[in-house]
Amino acid sequence: RFRLTDKWSILVLALVSFGLHLGAITYFPYFIFDELIYGPEAVRLLAGGTASNPHLSLGKLFIEAGIYFFGFGPWGWRLFTVIFGTAGIVFFYLICRRLGGQRVALLASFLLLFENLTFVHSSLGMLDIFSITFMLLSFLLYLQNRHALSGVSLALGGLCKITGLLGGLVILTHWLCTSRTRRGALGGVLRFSASVFVAFFLLMPVTDFLATGEWVEPFHRFYYSSIEHSNLGMSGFTTSHSHLGLSYSWEWILKPIQATYLPPPSYFMGIITPTIWVLIIPSMAYMYYEWRKNRSGLAVFSLLWFAGTFLLWIPYQLVTDKVSYLYYFLPTVGAVCMAIGFGLHRVLEIAVEAKDTVFGWLLRAGVFLYLALHMACFFLFSPLIAVVFPQVG
Repeated sequence: RFRLTDKWSILVLALVSFGLHLGAITYFPYFIFDELIYGPEAVRLLAGGTASNPHLSLGKLFIEAGIYFFGFGPWGWRLFTVIFGTAGIVFFYLICRRLGGQRVALLASFLLLFENLTFVHSSLGMLDIFSITFMLLSFLLYLQNRHALSGVSLALGGLCKITGLLGGLVILTHWLCTSRTRRGALGGVLRFSASVFVAFFLLMPVTDFLATGEWVEPFHRFYYSSIEHSNLGMSGFTTSHSHLGLSYSWEWILKPIQATYLPPPSYFMGIITPTIWVLIIPSMAYMYYEWRKNRSGLAVFSLLWFAGTFLLWIPYQLVTDKVSYLYYFLPTVGAVCMAIGFGLHRVLEIAVEAKDTVFGWLLRAGVFLYLALHMACFFLFSPLIAVVFPQVG
């Protein structure tokens, strides 16, 4: 049951998220990382020019719209990513609320709000956050049994960046695992699948036309965007590119990776907040335990989310040797925050059962200290440190 405290929690999370992002986007008036591609391209497309990179067009349209309405500056090329990043926090809260309850939702959303890799990319004029936010909305609509709308939302995510379609694997595998307990499950998943396909291929030429003024055949466009253009392999790069986060997918969870987003001086570091990174493997192991022992609905969704958006990269890269960067882990961060939030919730439950014993207070203190350390790590690695302490760096 949705409570008044849920509404206040969502409002506070949204305001804090939006406020923190505004502090970051206005302090750095120059292009960061791949903004060097998308910012000038948006200006060129607004002037009637052609696209310079193969990604699909919906995310580019949002950047174009920002520049059109707010001018060629950091407000223009970054504001829509900030809005989508804030909306993503709200959708994530609602997903966790539905699967795990109010406290899980608040803890997990707090972790995601102060997760550096997510914060950095939702402060930059790039495509990933558009795609991820639509994917989160798709998850939420699916859990609400609004299957057709879920499919449309996922299609919109794919039209921002093709990897958004990986969310479909999460939903389909979740349906396979839970269909026995869901009324009308087959009809729902058929509506979902049909709406993804129809919306994706019908809207693709429309978004391309709005962005470029040209009609492009959608099936060839899909093939080119997802497969043909990506011919570079990891073996074609040297270790000198590692500062950009170039790495094999399994390295993302096995060792800390830091990507420095250029041009210098840059305070935008692509790094998973250490308090999240160190618990990636333990949290997923705990989700497996919760699923096997308690058949937790949140645990199975978190595991499938992790598998569908991350584990799939490992065999794919072993076979193809395709390039990958740390920020490709972005769609998976929510699954990890959900798992850790659920674990913290369990610790607090044990603390309640222990009542006012020393053990109970130690557990409460441990959770509080972890959350405080998480926030401290976020501010240490986030671009906000340059806003608060300009002399740092």
